[in-house]
Amino acid sequence: PLGLKHDWFKQCLALHASCEHWKGDAQAALGGTQMVFRKVLSMRRYVCISFFLLLVPGLLRLIYSDIHGCGMVGKSLQLIAPQVGSWPWFVTHWIGMRNVAVAIQLIMPGYSNTRFWARPLAHGRHCTLTVDDVVGPNATGMETLLDLLSRLNISATFFVTADKFTKNAKGRQLLRRAVSEGHEIGNHGLADAPMWMMSRDQVNEAITSWESEMHSILPRWPARDADRRWFRPPMGLMSPTLSSVFQERGYHIAIADTWSDDTGVDNPSFHTKVIESSTCDGSIIVLHAPSIPARFQTLEIIDRS
Repeated sequence: PLGLKHDWFKQCLALHASCEHWKGDAQAALGGTQMVFRKVLSMRRYVCISFFLLLVPGLLRLIYSDIHGCGMVGKSLQLIAPQVGSWPWFVTHWIGMRNVAVAIQLIMPGYSNTRFWARPLAHGRHCTLTVDDVVGPNATGMETLLDLLSRLNISATFFVTADKFTKNAKGRQLLRRAVSEGHEIGNHGLADAPMWMMSRDQVNEAITSWESEMHSILPRWPARDADRRWFRPPMGLMSPTLSSVFQERGYHIAIADTWSDDTGVDNPSFHTKVIESSTCDGSIIVLHAPSIPARFQTLEIIDRS
């Protein structure tokens, strides 16, 4: 009968709709499963990459520690619980700054002839304390630093910025005092600003101007025949041009293997721990002149180290 056929047809349509709905649910479930599976694979990929990034530097750290004569293995693990801003330096010193330096010298233009640390000496272990941005706007802070170094019987290398603070009467007096007390003076440019974009002529002009200022302030520069002409690029930024011109002018370029961003991380305990844990034979330590409140921690770091 027509009514029976009609009911049968409706039932078929309903069954078809039910099947389509089930198919949609199954596809959605399958899609969700595939998405989860893809996320798992992605997470596994990230885990593997992270493990590789930790494994390779860790192996380098073990392999090169004896070559560097640095005693980095184990000691730098004492840097625990740093604040957020200091995590990059925690990781860098865990890997070993000298290992990082090797990569920088090989990969980055202008750094192949820079010195991150000094060669070990035959007559014993040694390290170098360097202070950047001398003299700075706070003459009292610089005076206090000189008093502290004198009390601790430490000789440092001051990388001098030949700006208005160095050229004024107090700045000139402080530089003369530093040299008379046995500290070394190095070139840190004419301003606390990068020099790596300068042309050859601009670099030569900057060197000539800086040396002229030092010769007008100090009885002699370099102070002793055995002293080298040292240059540290502002903000540590080098270029092939900068490297080439300074070498032509008889300079040696010093970076460092012990630094923990004392201008950006206000935490004397952290910086002290970096120095205690990472300094080794031939290390070059970087701190900054206590010329502004954010850098007064330099005095505490030196006193505690």
